[in-house]
Amino acid sequence: LEALSISRTSKMVNWDLWLSYDTVKIVRIENWKLGLLHYSLMAIVIAYTVGYDVLYQKRYVQVDNPVGSVRLSLRAPCAVPAYAFGAISPPANFTQACPR
Repeated sequence: LEALSISRTSKMVNWDLWLSYDTVKIVRIENWKLGLLHYSLMAIVIAYTVGYDVLYQKRYVQVDNPVGSVRLSLRAPCAVPAYAFGAISPPANFTQACPR
């Protein structure tokens, strides 16, 4: 909250505190020009990635020519009776559980 504090005597925002950021080595840069440059470049990268690449170019959808083939065969559904597993003895006319 110190970064948003306004000086009581000058009624101005301290931009060095507000636009400062921490680096990897935990060094605090308290220069509003570098802070503005840093956050502006971050905003440009995010806007490019989300706005142009994702929304406009639709690069989240990869389009490629298909390679290979797909084979689909359909069979009628069958219910496997209990005697198919040896639980009970099958009737005399039983040949197999699911006809192929």
